[in-house]
Amino acid sequence: MYEDTYPWPIKCHICLSEFAVEVGRMKAEKELRCPDCGGRLEYMVKQFESKLAEAIRLRLDPYRYMLRLKKPL
Repeated sequence: MYEDTYPWPIKCHICLSEFAVEVGRMKAEKELRCPDCGGRLEYMVKQFESKLAEAIRLRLDPYRYMLRLKKPL
C-alpha cells in the first residue's frame, strides 16, 4: 500500500475541488496545479512524507475529509 502509483487525495484550498495525485509525483514535486481552477498548490515534500509515514502506520486516513473521492481498495 502507498506505492508510488497509489493515488493521494488533494483538496484545492481555492475552489474546494477534490482530486487525486500519485504518491510518486507528490514526493518529486513541490507544487501542483488544481485541474479545475488552475490554482497553484504548494506544499513541503518533507511534510508530505511525514503524513505518508503516518498513513502507512495507520494513524492517518488521507481520505477522511474527502466528500467525493473514495479510498481505493
